[in-house]
Amino acid sequence: MPTLNNPGSANKIIGYLVLIILFTFITFSPVLDADFANWDDDENVVYREEIRGFSRKTIPWIFTNFTVGDFKPVTWLSYILDHAFWGLNPFGYHLGNLILHAGSSCLLFLLFIRLGNLSDNERSAAFLLASFYAVLFFALHPLRVESVAWVSERKGVLCVFFYLAAVLAYSRYAERGKALWYILTLILSGIALLSKPLAVPLPLILLLLDVYPLGRTGMGWGRLIREKIPFFIASAAVAAMAFIGQAQGEALISLQTLGIADRLLRTCRNIAFYLCKTIVPLRLAPVYPDTEPALDPTIVIILIFGALLCLTAIGISFWRKGRKWPLTWWVWFLINIFPASGFFRTGLTGTADRFVYLASVGISGLVLCGLLGLFRTGRRTITAICAGVILVAFASLSYRQARLWNNSERLWSAAVGKYPDATVARAHYGQLLFERGADEEAVTQLRRALLLLQAKPLLAGDIQFSVRTNLAQSLSRLGQLEEAAAILEEILKSQDTWLAHHCLGGIYRRLQRPEQAALEYEEVLRQRPDWVPALCDYGLIIAQSGKPREAMELYLRALGYMPGSPRARYNLALAFLDLGESDRAVSILRELADEFPDNSLVFRALTVAYSVSGKNEEATRMIQAREGKGSQSALELPYSTGGKPGVLYPLRQ
Repeated sequence: MPTLNNPGSANKIIGYLVLIILFTFITFSPVLDADFANWDDDENVVYREEIRGFSRKTIPWIFTNFTVGDFKPVTWLSYILDHAFWGLNPFGYHLGNLILHAGSSCLLFLLFIRLGNLSDNERSAAFLLASFYAVLFFALHPLRVESVAWVSERKGVLCVFFYLAAVLAYSRYAERGKALWYILTLILSGIALLSKPLAVPLPLILLLLDVYPLGRTGMGWGRLIREKIPFFIASAAVAAMAFIGQAQGEALISLQTLGIADRLLRTCRNIAFYLCKTIVPLRLAPVYPDTEPALDPTIVIILIFGALLCLTAIGISFWRKGRKWPLTWWVWFLINIFPASGFFRTGLTGTADRFVYLASVGISGLVLCGLLGLFRTGRRTITAICAGVILVAFASLSYRQARLWNNSERLWSAAVGKYPDATVARAHYGQLLFERGADEEAVTQLRRALLLLQAKPLLAGDIQFSVRTNLAQSLSRLGQLEEAAAILEEILKSQDTWLAHHCLGGIYRRLQRPEQAALEYEEVLRQRPDWVPALCDYGLIIAQSGKPREAMELYLRALGYMPGSPRARYNLALAFLDLGESDRAVSILRELADEFPDNSLVFRALTVAYSVSGKNEEATRMIQAREGKGSQSALELPYSTGGKPGVLYPLRQ
């Protein structure tokens, strides 16, 4: 192995590392201009109050919080650190992901060099060049875009960085036998596990490397396994926490719903899918449709499983001939892809680009073996040129794919265009359109998503509920109140949830059914006493029934839960007007007018308050000041000044 004791080799290594970082940053530079995605980023970062500072409650929280079903304590800490530096500027979060990915690529380069030295005492320039190209295959491949561009996949890039660091530390321990390196390996593996449960197979990888290239089997398998017991315990504990998190998020799919045969089918099909996308990385998307195979499932399992066995047999053949690396890297791939292959199906997504992130290290190792073999045949120049052309093509595809992550509309519209039957893409695109007020387009997307969901029994729970409630609210805003009410009434037959009650209460209010609306809001407040929108809307119904003082109590409760709520203050001002306390109403409305100078609701209410309180000159001045400004915004005031607008129940992933 070229070492730092050799100045020439050290300079080459440093030069290659600099190039790896440079090419990685250039390829993924579009992500630095990207916004947060409406795909878990809102729950993980944008509206997550807990990441906005570190307190004595932070440590218990990060170990007990399972937002979107994830167990990721170290990832939460990284978000807290990001927020301390960047606030809610998405640039900093994307930069963090990119730095971690570039760092993992550098670690992989060092790992290739180190393991090459331990196995073959490899020191050649050809080996360094082959390692460089193989690492660029990992770093620049289009399948990496999702992991780098998606802020919520911070857990994946963190995990892989510390996973590779742990393997490097273990190789040093295996060589020198010092306890310090063993402890460091354990710490690094623990950080990887606490970033994302993706690192659960690490003990098996360490045993694999014990066989080759570390050659430690002569010490006896008993000792090697005992040595890994702390790693297995840590992996088992994190795996258990991951299942608890998925169960809390209602993302686990039981054996009754998805049997062993179906799981094997999905596992084989997904592994084949990842291998195909690795070779031909076209038509990539954040989510893919959960399609059934055209052939009989048994035939599919036999064909794909047979192909995987053939590839393994080829690796064994190479092993017997003394070329052990191909089988080692192939087994690395299989071990790390299995947990994400679909056998342990959770959540809405069966296949995703990010699932192959760690496993692709094994594919890069195979690329290294192939390049080195070609170099040794004397075809170094032509091989280097062809490999360079392929890498440039991959980098170009990655750059273009990264640009799609610039904003959610571009991301989801492209996904729906590529895969019209991708249910999750339709659902998120519909949600985005609903958030933006494009209700006619939102209804089209959400109706299609609902039809797809009804044909997919695995995609139930949160996503169906979200699609239906978003559809009902879009229909409501379009004036199709009866259909919107029917959707929510159907939801409540099987799922008694405060959100559906709240949405239905608003529709009943618009349908001039105050008694039914009041019953819905009472149910909301029974389940969620602190839900400010229900307090505001229920109070308005009570005020309109001639009970302004009772309404005021609800508004004051709302302000107790959410001080400064514009809607609660506006409703309170109206109650003061009903009670004849116009001066107090004027005081509140003046503040709101300063905050929302273009809102016609505040303008009209303040004009009335001035007139009722005998301040006719102020009322006249306000009217004159508005003349010539054209139509003013008549939108309802927000319930809060910092809460999430529009969508009350986000989609889960």
